Amino acid sequence: MRTWSPVLIMLLIFLIAPPMESQRGEVGRDTRPDSPLETYHLEVHFDRWPNHDERLELSEKYGLEFLIPLRDNTWICKVNSEVLENLSQEEIVTGVTRVSIDEKGYPKIVSLLESIKDGEGTYREGGARYEDRIEEPIDPENLQKLLYFGGDSSSGLLKLMVLFYDDVELSEEFVRTFLQEVGAYLLPPVPEGYEDLIPRGSSNDIEDCYNWEENPLDSNPDDYLEWALQNRPEFDPNCSYAISEGQKSINLVIPEENLRKLFLKDEVMYVSILPVHVPLLDVSRFLINVDDLHNPPYNLTGSGVWMTITDGGHPDYNHPDLSGRITIGDPPAWITFHPTHVCGIMAGDGTNSAGLYVGMAPDANVLAYDWNNPFDELRDGTNTYDSRTSNHSWGIIGPSFGSYCSYSRYADQLARAEYPGQDPDKPHLMNIAAGNYGGWAGYDSIHCMATAKNAITVGAVDKYSDTYCSFTSRGPTDDGRLKPEVSAPGCGPIISTVPGGGYGGASGTSMATPHVTGV
Repeated sequence: MRTWSPVLIMLLIFLIAPPMESQRGEVGRDTRPDSPLETYHLEVHFDRWPNHDERLELSEKYGLEFLIPLRDNTWICKVNSEVLENLSQEEIVTGVTRVSIDEKGYPKIVSLLESIKDGEGTYREGGARYEDRIEEPIDPENLQKLLYFGGDSSSGLLKLMVLFYDDVELSEEFVRTFLQEVGAYLLPPVPEGYEDLIPRGSSNDIEDCYNWEENPLDSNPDDYLEWALQNRPEFDPNCSYAISEGQKSINLVIPEENLRKLFLKDEVMYVSILPVHVPLLDVSRFLINVDDLHNPPYNLTGSGVWMTITDGGHPDYNHPDLSGRITIGDPPAWITFHPTHVCGIMAGDGTNSAGLYVGMAPDANVLAYDWNNPFDELRDGTNTYDSRTSNHSWGIIGPSFGSYCSYSRYADQLARAEYPGQDPDKPHLMNIAAGNYGGWAGYDSIHCMATAKNAITVGAVDKYSDTYCSFTSRGPTDDGRLKPEVSAPGCGPIISTVPGGGYGGASGTSMATPHVTGV
């Protein structure tokens, strides 16, 4: 009988047997990113959800920073490369792996590119768990304008917003090195000193970006969206600067073939299409009666209080109902209908109507910003003017309805006084319009930003019947939370301030939100 050498037997077993499953405490083969770093952002997998004391013990023992909780007992953590092996041997740790590009938004970007190619023109929720879900239709041609630099897929250059982990410092050296490594440019407009990083031949003239005289913001959201995508194909559609240290974000232009390289960068937390800010304005307007608060014994009129408004432009600070109480936080002033109308509901004092059209806080001061770089400006307004609440009667097109996105995160950071550079003793509460998408999208139609956990999301109800206005967006959010938290009158012929000193009508969750902000 033939005998087999033990060595040969082991060799055959090695060649025939399938690869072994990852064992407890094993460091994944793809753990370390390509570039050698002292620390990595990695997924740490646990055999159960670690409680506070267990997280604290691991932090003290290994310098572990718990950044983002994921599903399946997993956290994204900042890990020192020197402790990787020892950390993986902890009893509670089942594995340490590189952050999947699926967690960074890769499937959604790929899905959008495929939508352009197949002509569907839809937004799809990213990730395998939602791969069959379709949201918010948009014309395929407009989708090209939103995604591609120059507005045409033939350029092969994508316009994207890249979000970084909070520990990443967006210094000039980092930005330049990062762009070189991924083969990308900055998307105009860019701050002074970065002009050499925009695509060759591009304009960085902020006036070209705004083109205020032709801006149709005061017509309707659909016309404004069409105009923004048509006239700003080589700019950020909101004219926001390409680098925000507070938001930890960079708007960039990158060749389509370099997309995967971008997602594999360790410092990158998430990548999304550029959000487009649109006013949440529909048909007519209204006002509610808060005389009981204004009159004795309460006498709550907003005297001595600062509120903030961010919007598509600035309110008419010369309107008699607002004069002397509006401060433009980011001059020059860009006077438009929507913020003037919203601001009148927040803080108009009725001077020009003999007290007929009085807002919620007629003696309050209002700090006004346009919607470009809104979170950095909210931080600055909070720190400087002690403004603790703000109105946001606009939404963003891009992230799917109900999703928790970067804008949601920034709103929550401001509410906890944890936004980078914010005074830790000055939390700031954002009041955000839920959106006007309920009429065609039904439930789960809350736009991103309004899904924030620590902001007040406002829906609209009929002034006469106290039932939901047909257009108002509805919850829940994708993670099961109830939204909106509160509703205010949003449909009915209500009058408020308009540029030039007069009054006019409108309706929408845009109109509901300032009632809540002012109160």
